[in-house]
Amino acid sequence: MKILSRMNYYITYSQQIINKITVLIILFTSCSQNNQNEKVDWLGRVLVLPEVTSNQNKIVVRFEGDCPACVRSIDEWKKFVESIKIKNEELKFVFYIESVRIETFNVIKEKLYFIDYVINDYQATFFRKNLLKYPFNIEDQTFLLNEKNQILLIGNPIIKKQLTAKYLRKV
Repeated sequence: MKILSRMNYYITYSQQIINKITVLIILFTSCSQNNQNEKVDWLGRVLVLPEVTSNQNKIVVRFEGDCPACVRSIDEWKKFVESIKIKNEELKFVFYIESVRIETFNVIKEKLYFIDYVINDYQATFFRKNLLKYPFNIEDQTFLLNEKNQILLIGNPIIKKQLTAKYLRKV
């Protein structure tokens, strides 16, 4: 009898866990779909670019200077910029660096010598003026803009390698 009672307990407990996991899966997949829909809604939207007056096509990156993985990606950015510049040397690159310390910004700026505009955005002006919030995580804080600063493409080609071909086609 004790064994039967225990088995019923485990079966009930297992069913509860399965139900919770099912709900979580549904939530995550629906959030992911909403995330994609919201990104599509941003295409064509105009971004405000503090301290940048260029009326050329450009790739704009919000870069977290205090993020070790971001800093380690600089070599990959250099390769990406070189491949893009072969196709379109007029395309400008803009990096908004958010960093708490000026020393960190200066080190990163030196490493980004191949970027056209490296801007110290310690007050997160770019992020705030463009209302960049969820779903814009680190993977989605890179934008290809036309001469009117309208978004043509969203996504970080360094993190999402499949985007590299899309950037190359669009420039």
